[in-house]
Amino acid sequence: MKNIMQARCEKFVTEYLPAVRAVLAKLLAEKHALTQNEIAEKMHISQPAVSHYLRRARGKMAEELIKNEEVYRKLSDFSSKLSRENLSEDSIAELFCEICKILFGEEKCSD
Repeated sequence: MKNIMQARCEKFVTEYLPAVRAVLAKLLAEKHALTQNEIAEKMHISQPAVSHYLRRARGKMAEELIKNEEVYRKLSDFSSKLSRENLSEDSIAELFCEICKILFGEEKCSD
């Protein structure tokens, strides 16, 4: 079972995490009018990474996530919270786990 979980985590990190970041960056820029530097600070990533996400040079699967109503709602709600607060990297990582669970239907990822 652990190997299945590791495989799902790897798939999420390589395929979906860049898309999650791209959608989140787009929401923060368009919905909350944050600058790339502000987005970078809030997301704990670099400004050049934000630029790549906004230009869709990274996060090719963003459209797939936008079409998933549950995922998009979760990202939209989180972007609102993130725009108002400075959240820790751990809080952001928890969001990533929640999105992973929505996508893969897992209740928990590890023992």
